[in-house]
Amino acid sequence: MHDRVQNINGILKRIRQMNERDALRAIAYNGDTKFVRVEKRLTEQSDREEREHTEPRTYAWTKKKEQVTAVLLLIKEDVDDAFFHNEAIVETPAYFTKNILTYVTRRFKDAQISTERPARKYVSDVIFKEYQTIY
Repeated sequence: MHDRVQNINGILKRIRQMNERDALRAIAYNGDTKFVRVEKRLTEQSDREEREHTEPRTYAWTKKKEQVTAVLLLIKEDVDDAFFHNEAIVETPAYFTKNILTYVTRRFKDAQISTERPARKYVSDVIFKEYQTIY
């Protein structure tokens, strides 16, 4: 019984630490945890490519944390502007996703991040899912 309690306490401690790390990362996105999760999904894709030795590396750019944060923050501002001007936009997934893909493409191009369309589509899909989940 004592071992179980210790295991549970250990799990709770790790959860608290993860939540604290996420809260600190959210500061970079003006407190928006949606984009912390987006960043995590992109990092996971990059890690998966590394493990599987995928070439060419589609998500290698995610290793530049400052650049990723800066680009995602600009995309966040674009998406938030579109969303707050018309909250019903989430109810038309095709239109909203197309807008997000446009923002992602433009911001990647501005930051000189060279990606193929499937990678940009993945980023826009992850962002869309976050907005759809929250709203």
